[in-house]
Amino acid sequence: AREAGTRGRAHFLLTETALIVADNGFGFGDAQVEAICTLGRSSKGPGQAVGHKGLGFKSVGEITNHPQISSALASFQFSSSRARDEVAAVLGPLPDGQKLPTYAFPFPVDPADFGPDAEHVARLRREGFATVIRLPFNESVDRETVEGHLLDNLHPRLLLFLPDVDHLELGGTSCDFSAEVSRTPEHGTEHVLLEADGTSEEWFIYRGSIVPDPDVVAPLGEAWKEVREARFAVAVPLDEYGQPTVDETFPLHVYFPTDERPGLRVAVHAEWVLTMDRRQISATPEAVAFNRMLFRELGDFVATTVAPDLVERTGASASAIEVLVPATLTPSGAGGS
Repeated sequence: AREAGTRGRAHFLLTETALIVADNGFGFGDAQVEAICTLGRSSKGPGQAVGHKGLGFKSVGEITNHPQISSALASFQFSSSRARDEVAAVLGPLPDGQKLPTYAFPFPVDPADFGPDAEHVARLRREGFATVIRLPFNESVDRETVEGHLLDNLHPRLLLFLPDVDHLELGGTSCDFSAEVSRTPEHGTEHVLLEADGTSEEWFIYRGSIVPDPDVVAPLGEAWKEVREARFAVAVPLDEYGQPTVDETFPLHVYFPTDERPGLRVAVHAEWVLTMDRRQISATPEAVAFNRMLFRELGDFVATTVAPDLVERTGASASAIEVLVPATLTPSGAGGS
């Protein structure tokens, strides 16, 4: 979350020793610290956490055992080795294979703890980022691997489906970029201008939501039971004349792109349930009903809202608009209707 009237900013910086992530949200208060320290819980309400999982922060364990947070409200760090030493000092030597909940032990952090990246962290805080997270690489993690993952997953078009972020930057890689988006409401849709390093793209974005049936949500577990709204969006790319373009297809998105590519010439986002690696739409028995519901709602939304509006707005024929979206939105293996 960010203060009303401020532009949302997200910055990713890859250094020789760490991945640094910064944003200008509210920062870490007591609730946010408690949420991180409690496995599987999140202080974000339904609809605020990507995928409603509440586990996103812990995925950094693939990079580091020592995440460090510098925030306007609270600064702290975690360390698996220090947690083990602290527990052993009280309980005595621990068995070699004994695992500890690292995130249950937040420790104070000083500027010197940021090592060779201390000036980067300080600079980002001076530039107005409320929170800076440093993820120093584990010994088993090499910088090139992290760079590859960043380049695969971060690109300017992420801004289309991240409504709280207006400016996205990537630094320290072979393909750095700085992207900014402006959103202008236009009679029920958003006219979006996306600019990145001298290039620009125009889009129409149509947003909708559905109130899910509690019986559909219940099988997904406790974290989903409070979900009151499932949101979706359809982004239509435009050419220099303001007409929809058909020369590119897009994957399905759950904020970030997935590996699902049903051949759509519009970019579609919905809060589908994903597989654990967040690459495919889940086809587990618990998720099928929820995901089917979203596919059906999206199909109706395209037919009753998106297509008629595009015909009226652009003067294109109905048959031309039908080329943008094939008859089915269902990806392979997702349990479509």
